Amino acid sequence: MENNGNGDQNGRTRNRGVRASRLKLEKALAESDLDKKTQAALANRIADLEELDAAPKDLVSKVFRELPVAPQTIERIARALGVEAASLYLTEEDEHLSPPPSSHPVPPPPVPTQTAPAWFRPIALWPTALLMVAIVAIVFTVRAFSPNSDLTCRVNEFFTPLHTPPGRLGVIIARFGNDPENRGQRMLTREFLKDAKLSRYVTVLQACDRPSLSGPGDISARLEKIRGDGRQKLTRTGAHILIWGQNDGDRLQVRFISPGTGISPVSLDIGGRPTQIAESQLTIPLEFDQPDDTLPDIKKIALELMTPETDDLRAVRQEAVRSYQASMEWLRASILGDRNVKRTINPKTDPQLWALLNGQLCYKQRLLGDYDADLTQYLEAEQSCRDALEVRDKQQYPRDWASLKINLASTLIRQHLYADSPEKSRELLRQAETVMLEAAEVLDEKSMPQLWALQKRNMGVVYMRLGELSEGDEAEYYFDRGLESMQAALTVLRPEFQPVDWALTQQNICLSLYRKGYNRGTEGIPLVHLAGEHCREALRWLDPEKTGLTWAMVQNNLAVSLAILSQLEGKPDQLAAAIDEFSKAQTVYTRERFPANWAEVEINLGELNCNLAVLRRDAAYLEEAITHSEQALQVLMSKKLGRYQTYLEGLLKTYKACQQEDISKCSCSPAQ
Repeated sequence: MENNGNGDQNGRTRNRGVRASRLKLEKALAESDLDKKTQAALANRIADLEELDAAPKDLVSKVFRELPVAPQTIERIARALGVEAASLYLTEEDEHLSPPPSSHPVPPPPVPTQTAPAWFRPIALWPTALLMVAIVAIVFTVRAFSPNSDLTCRVNEFFTPLHTPPGRLGVIIARFGNDPENRGQRMLTREFLKDAKLSRYVTVLQACDRPSLSGPGDISARLEKIRGDGRQKLTRTGAHILIWGQNDGDRLQVRFISPGTGISPVSLDIGGRPTQIAESQLTIPLEFDQPDDTLPDIKKIALELMTPETDDLRAVRQEAVRSYQASMEWLRASILGDRNVKRTINPKTDPQLWALLNGQLCYKQRLLGDYDADLTQYLEAEQSCRDALEVRDKQQYPRDWASLKINLASTLIRQHLYADSPEKSRELLRQAETVMLEAAEVLDEKSMPQLWALQKRNMGVVYMRLGELSEGDEAEYYFDRGLESMQAALTVLRPEFQPVDWALTQQNICLSLYRKGYNRGTEGIPLVHLAGEHCREALRWLDPEKTGLTWAMVQNNLAVSLAILSQLEGKPDQLAAAIDEFSKAQTVYTRERFPANWAEVEINLGELNCNLAVLRRDAAYLEEAITHSEQALQVLMSKKLGRYQTYLEGLLKTYKACQQEDISKCSCSPAQ
């Protein structure tokens, strides 16, 4: 072949294309977030990103041997390594540093050997032969399985354990149940890796585990086991979130496991406002054909659930989470999808799936009811819980049965707020009491401590609400029962591991104590002082940035306890100071984002101003009380919160009546 003055001096044919520098490639590979810094791992990453059936190992090898390739090939390599393609090109300065590409490697020099005696050779060869047979057997055994099989994956993971590099946020993506082709894991891995907003912060680890809720037995017991194993995996790998779930055919049901061990909901920013979500019950649908509908929600919530261990990593998480906005559309779509699936299930022939689906619906509908302040969702949640209980026998599935009973009681507690009369509210609460006591029959403090504590705390809430709706000795009885139940819950909670659970229980004790103290008049002052201590203890474990809704609720109750204390002690200046505490709660409870909660604070401010009017003998404060109350009434009427509406209408009658009479004779309680 012709060789001119511009040709290759070694007489080789000039190849079209561009070349990459091996030194630059190896440097980029060493600095990448790949678990194994090998060409094979790089080829697998390309296959994940491009959803290829086979890893392009030959192509990667060709690039590393500095052979000419198409520019697009180097771009593919660069994308998998997380660098710019231009940074990998071979330049004139690199030529003298890199060995010339060659397809004919020079053979090594022969090694002199010494011939063993003839009598020794057969014996010496036996160990070698046996070793070779063993190696061949192992190789053929492993090759008998698909490279994508769980067994092969576990062997690889055993020899090359997963780990999160320092300064990175680790996301483990497990294999999905009912997904033998691992479509779900590959799709999520690809979507996380190719997202430029995440790739700067996140390392994705593909795990071999395939957790599944399918199969006989207690669903809640299996879920607890999966979550426990997942938390151990997070600890071993240094990762911060584990994503798992189930393949339902056209979509994935995506679930999450974070290192936290609490039983209370976590506060997540959904649709621009904090929302209380129970991580163990949270599922997000992800359509294979339209993943972009819910992928931002999955990424956002995965980041929100992380609890990085250092300030630097927390700053990294905060920077990453700002890139995403989530909405509750995924929840509405999930409920709609579950309803459609429910219509196709026969509870007699597939009771396990019926129970699982209705249990999920019960939680999701209740969550949407909380978000929208919608009674209809609570009623539908109640029905879903009852449908699930039809196929979960108390003796055969005690944990499932108790969990469903507690969830059912939670929907009834919420419904009592919408009742159109105090009698109806009490009826719903007594139904919740009966259901909760049934759950207690199968709960054991030692074998099921968290579920036992949840039942005790919710039981305390039922008694606390019944105390608020009662008078005299009956109210005292219910408050005492509530305090007893909630103090029992504290015995199995550890605030350093379950800060929100601890805080909520302390807050409920605070509320019961100040209600009980208020009913006793001046004799109850010590109880109200004690209530304030419990509310402050709750706030000690809460961060308004991370647990905004819970923090605001406790802050509101602390303000109420201070207002009651000032009223009982006859100190109007301290009563006025309580306004500042209510204002802190309303930094979270805004009218736009949380109208019902905002209205509750407005009711409290109305009562506070009425009591100021009495203590200072100044009727001008009554006008302020009426303004706060009428604003709250608008919200309560629009949200149809019957119990509070009735109470507030009685207060407004009192305030207006006090304007017409001697202010010293005014009593700031609802007119009958």
